[in-house]
Amino acid sequence: MTTRHRRAASLVELLLALALTGLIAGGITGLLVSAWQRFSAVADRLAVESTADIVLRQIESDLQTAVIRADGGVWFAVTRQSEPQVGRGDAGVADADWTGGVKPVEGSLEWASGTAARLRFGQAGLWLRFFTQIPDTADRLANLPAPRAVSYQLVRRRLVASAAVPVGTRAPMTYHLYRGAARPAGPEWNDPDSSFAAGYDLFAPAYGRPDASRIDNVGNVRSPRRFEQVLAADVVDFGVRVWAAQPDGRETCVFPQPGHGGFAATRRDGRDGQPAAVPLGEGADATRAAMPLVYGFPTRVDVVLRILTPTGARVLRRLEAAAVGALGAAWWECVERESRVVVRAFRLPEVMP
Repeated sequence: MTTRHRRAASLVELLLALALTGLIAGGITGLLVSAWQRFSAVADRLAVESTADIVLRQIESDLQTAVIRADGGVWFAVTRQSEPQVGRGDAGVADADWTGGVKPVEGSLEWASGTAARLRFGQAGLWLRFFTQIPDTADRLANLPAPRAVSYQLVRRRLVASAAVPVGTRAPMTYHLYRGAARPAGPEWNDPDSSFAAGYDLFAPAYGRPDASRIDNVGNVRSPRRFEQVLAADVVDFGVRVWAAQPDGRETCVFPQPGHGGFAATRRDGRDGQPAAVPLGEGADATRAAMPLVYGFPTRVDVVLRILTPTGARVLRRLEAAAVGALGAAWWECVERESRVVVRAFRLPEVMP
């Protein structure tokens, strides 16, 4: 009978097998991590591109049919929002909150850069508004294809599902870009909350009073509806560069300019002894009213968006939630690393006499 000799694995062989298994497992883990990182990076890039596309398509649609007249009214305006933003901020939107660990005032304004991607427009960005004649259905007076006021501005708030959600619901604080719009006319003649009745002057009192009681009141220009008028989430900076033609035919960037708080398209520019058009000087508007403006008629607008990636949005929310006080430079260090800047130029229609 043949005797079989069984030899037990030595300690060295066992350790070698474990080492090989570890190397294989480590290699597979590394490949999986690398694949996940690439997938996450692509997903973040696509999410930013999708958000930018939604915003820029809407802005392009509005600007293509913008109405700007060379008269005493302010038909196009962009102004820096107040700093620091206090409580509900300039917009006064319910549930807004600009206190605690938020985008800092320090380091948030840099518009002297020659590179559009490096521009920063302040703690709450710029407030852009103008009149546009969108091709509505014209099935009723409120949908006439007539000039209506629209606006774009940033608001930091808790975005909950509906107005029925209890106020105490702890939804995360996020930065949103809103598009407010006022109806061109109304169901009744001279409807006081329509653009027609308020007049075609964006510095008129009606456009400075917050009123979100109805989705298309003129007060939406200052205070957009909390839920219905959100255009995009996780937009942490919004601004524009305004270009105008000079007497010699050159097109130059006339805003932003150091020391100036905004731009207004109007003949009421303070020359020839006439008073200049200035924003309202009430409440949060006092800061804007004290800033000198640039006057002229725009030929081109460069829109600048800084959008957080989905990964960056989660990181920033955790950072802000954990902050005891002001974040300062830490906020921008996080955002610079976790966001993308998108710049798009748009031509404006000719100015009407």
